[in-house]
Amino acid sequence: MPEDSFPARAVAAALLLLASACAPGPRIDSDPWFDAAKIKRVGILPFSGFGARGRRTADEVGAGLAKLGLTPVDSENLKTALDKLGPGRQDKLDLASLNEIWQATRADALVIGARDRRWLSLLLVDAQTGDVLVNARLPARRATEADLARSAVDALAGPLGKGGAKPLPVESEPDPSLPAL
Repeated sequence: MPEDSFPARAVAAALLLLASACAPGPRIDSDPWFDAAKIKRVGILPFSGFGARGRRTADEVGAGLAKLGLTPVDSENLKTALDKLGPGRQDKLDLASLNEIWQATRADALVIGARDRRWLSLLLVDAQTGDVLVNARLPARRATEADLARSAVDALAGPLGKGGAKPLPVESEPDPSLPAL
């Protein structure tokens, strides 16, 4: 049986390139079957493409998600879990690696971010299954790190049921202020 593998940064970089070649604007896709109510604790990996500021950007995203009612995993706890994986396994998050991170942090999901000159790509990944729950591509040209962190939080808020467009009710009482049809 082939090993399930999820090369986090390689996939994020590939998504960046593919997305920037295929579509002109921002895009947020989410798995329609994932239960957003189950996501309570979120680990935010250092964002790639930010150099030494990748951890700080991840911390800003964590602070924004905390304002939405989610609990960010302690960044030092996450760093320790990643360090235990060793340098060769940090860039290739297979199911065994995700399980080790989950055991150490009890994160329900992980946020993985990568930036190039034009785009910020985000993945929200189920920490136990490796399923990609949210895949977002946001414009990054001339944006500050703080702007990108806010955009990342906004992009994740809708699929996590913490903001964004509200679905219309299927059945509702008629609004008495409107004329009858």
